[in-house]
Amino acid sequence: MRRHLRQLVLLMYKNFLVMWRLRLYTLFELGLPLLALPAILITLPNIHDTSTRARSFDPVPVYGGFGDIFQSIAGNDQIAKRACGKVPENRNLTVLYYSTLKDAEVLMNKFSARYVNPYTSASFFPLQKVDSIEEMKEILKNDSVKICSRYFGGIEITTLNSTHPVAFHYRIQMSSFFGQWNLNDNWDQIVFTRPTDLSPIPPQPLYWSSGILSVQRALDKAFLTMTNRSIDYELKLQRAPTPAYHNAAHIAVLSSFYRFGFLLIVVVIQTASEVLTEKESASLIGSWAFSKLSFP
Repeated sequence: MRRHLRQLVLLMYKNFLVMWRLRLYTLFELGLPLLALPAILITLPNIHDTSTRARSFDPVPVYGGFGDIFQSIAGNDQIAKRACGKVPENRNLTVLYYSTLKDAEVLMNKFSARYVNPYTSASFFPLQKVDSIEEMKEILKNDSVKICSRYFGGIEITTLNSTHPVAFHYRIQMSSFFGQWNLNDNWDQIVFTRPTDLSPIPPQPLYWSSGILSVQRALDKAFLTMTNRSIDYELKLQRAPTPAYHNAAHIAVLSSFYRFGFLLIVVVIQTASEVLTEKESASLIGSWAFSKLSFP
């Protein structure tokens, strides 16, 4: 124990001599931490804490009918707001559709009837048939530059068979200017981050406010009525719970220290210099002693 204590004292004495001889390096070694401490103490109270607790969300019913039009969901606009600038009682968005199938018109009429306003007997989604997909896209393109939309979008029905085998395939055409759907993007960034919103249905992409969720539900229910099957069920969408996310202030400060790494280069140079000096001194002493012993 005494031997180890003696070695520690010698090591501290040696380090003191080095620090005394190299006062400039010592200033950086001791001065930088002392200067950084007040800056850290001032910064910590002013860092915004973005920690969030774990959250669960209430399910949101999707009726596929007029009940969806004025349904308010936190963080999302009502579907009715797409038809802005019109008298509330007469608000509507025309739905374009295209199909060569004979039962398509029957299906679309059933779809439009689901959005009839009980007070005005008018549908929020009146219909307009087009002769081609190109015509549909051109109409939607011209409508997309307007502040208040006139059209919801377009529906192309490709398969419709209400008897055995039951089949129903369709595509929904939305304006390319109406929001970003990110259909061709893969999320390759970090996923363990604080959620950007706490809405029951995420506001981006515009699944709810565009009306696309309601329209899909309405088309499915309209098709089921054509199959003569008594299938009626409630549809509710529930967002996956979000875990707790912690972002303590001291962690935020520590994570930014790498930006000031260049300030430590002086200390690194000094340490490397001392190590090399000691190795060279030991090598010279060893060589001198060896030469004296070998060649008296």
